[in-house]
Amino acid sequence: MTTDEQNKISQITKALSDSQNILLFPHSRADGDGLGSMLALGRALSAMNKQVRKILFDKLAPRYEFLADEDSLLILNSDITIDSFNDADTLVILDTAVSEQLEPILDFLSHFTGRTIIIDHHSHRDIKADIVWQDTNASATGIMIAELLQAMPLLTDSKIADYLLIAIASDTGWFRYGNTDADCFRWAARLIESGADNHQLYEKLFRSDSPQRFKLIARALNSAEFYADNRIVILTLTLNDFEQTHASHSETENIIDQACGIKSLEVALLFVEQDENKVRISLRSRSNIDVNKFAQRFGGGGHPRAAGIKLTGTIEQAKAKILSALTEQFTDKIPQEN
Repeated sequence: MTTDEQNKISQITKALSDSQNILLFPHSRADGDGLGSMLALGRALSAMNKQVRKILFDKLAPRYEFLADEDSLLILNSDITIDSFNDADTLVILDTAVSEQLEPILDFLSHFTGRTIIIDHHSHRDIKADIVWQDTNASATGIMIAELLQAMPLLTDSKIADYLLIAIASDTGWFRYGNTDADCFRWAARLIESGADNHQLYEKLFRSDSPQRFKLIARALNSAEFYADNRIVILTLTLNDFEQTHASHSETENIIDQACGIKSLEVALLFVEQDENKVRISLRSRSNIDVNKFAQRFGGGGHPRAAGIKLTGTIEQAKAKILSALTEQFTDKIPQEN
């Protein structure tokens, strides 16, 4: 651990120790890393007799619904309103530092007089905070939270170990993605030794798809379009696909990974049609193309090998715009599919 990391941990430890009423937020459409990090930190702070509220912007995706049975999660504008935040003295944002992923609380953040802390492993940031700990070398925000709780020290609970393993394993594709490093395995071993049930968590996270999601995956695969000698693959999900399969938009997580088994693949894209003339795009890269930098050109971001973009317009317009820009990353023209 670097001196800078140690200093950030010390600052955050002191700030949290001095706090009494704490708000925890992951990004919108919270994934396993954001949820696991928030739940682990929240449980640890509750053990310190802090008042903690763990707040989501939207309903949990079906694969994470079991977490709501284990802990108290509040959905903004359903279980809790922004007006009730005024008594908080500290606000912690986890697994993001981007305003686009925090839209429901941006106005509150601009007027919040308490302390704001960001803990994130992504590179992009466009919001201010009193303490910012961004470690792009960390494979998951969950690893950063594990290091923080170890220093506090609050890694004494098997449930906290479960939450941290969810965070780390989710963001590494259960230790399959390119961001998996030795630190991930060291922490996984330590968390399992602390009581994390890796087998049960894998069953809940990766072997619990609904029939609706299964049908949605089939639709995505059937839509596959190949370009640039099969180096680029595009999957598409329309509003009609969701209507016909009765799947929810929250069930699209990791569907893009279905394309990553293609040997020739360099970049995979999933275009998901949204309401109000919006399109959400997920990108994956297995080459030297940095999809984070590419996504930032369109106001998105993420990691070098996994990123996201939101565009206004139709699916066709979004495809044309992104594919045209992606052409610049290749030495040859992108031919149409045969």
